Amino acid sequence: MKVLLSPSETRLRDRFGTEGLTCGVPESMGADIVLYTPCGIYGAQRKEFPHDFISSMYDGRLARETGLMAANLDFYEVILEGEEEYDKNNNLVMNYKAPRMITWSQVQGMKLSLRYVRGINIVQVRNIADTARYIQLVDHYFNQEKHVGLFRRPTGKGSWGPMSKNETWLWILQGFPNVGPGLADNILGHFGSIPLKWTCSLDEMMEVPKIGKSRAEKLFSYLVGEKQEKHSVWSEFQATCTRRVFGNCWEIKSKTGQDVKCSSLECPLWQK
Repeated sequence: MKVLLSPSETRLRDRFGTEGLTCGVPESMGADIVLYTPCGIYGAQRKEFPHDFISSMYDGRLARETGLMAANLDFYEVILEGEEEYDKNNNLVMNYKAPRMITWSQVQGMKLSLRYVRGINIVQVRNIADTARYIQLVDHYFNQEKHVGLFRRPTGKGSWGPMSKNETWLWILQGFPNVGPGLADNILGHFGSIPLKWTCSLDEMMEVPKIGKSRAEKLFSYLVGEKQEKHSVWSEFQATCTRRVFGNCWEIKSKTGQDVKCSSLECPLWQK
């Protein structure tokens, strides 16, 4: 990682050591920090909070700097370094004699202007050490091949530990828009299994990076299996449970497939 720093960022340069290079490029782009990443040029203005941030808002420096960043950078943000502290009257506590009192509402209004007028992201950190760590994190983020965290589907869970095949089918079907558990169970009950299949061969699946034979076979077992007797998850649950009021005929039919008649009026197989 190589970080370009404006000449005034001597303290930050000490944090980066040999990875920090001082030059005039960041200032020409309106930034204090610049990274050249595989995704584009990233830059950030570092403002000590509250005094540097407040004064730069009032004297117009931040308006000029953010304008330059928007014109020259692909990704840009303002890093506020320091924690907000307010007195009992909701006035900002500042460690120097300010020309006026700044309220909590005014501070938030300044931040909102940066976000929604300038379109600039704001990052608040505690100190300069956090700033250095954050820049390292940004560099790592842009150098990753993929970012899938926000697209990762929640893990499915079975009723009693690991998911059964039917529960996995239910979970897959509910990934479609407007398909809830009831409709998904109706689909399984109608077709007997999930009505989906892979459009590639097992060998083609094994050509995907990180998919070997074992994993490919497991994936195929969920979508291309033997033809199954039509049933829903609920009916499967009924068939595997012993119900005293039904006697044993329900269990016998579900396990043997034999036609069974029962004289009990409460049995679903009565006169069947």
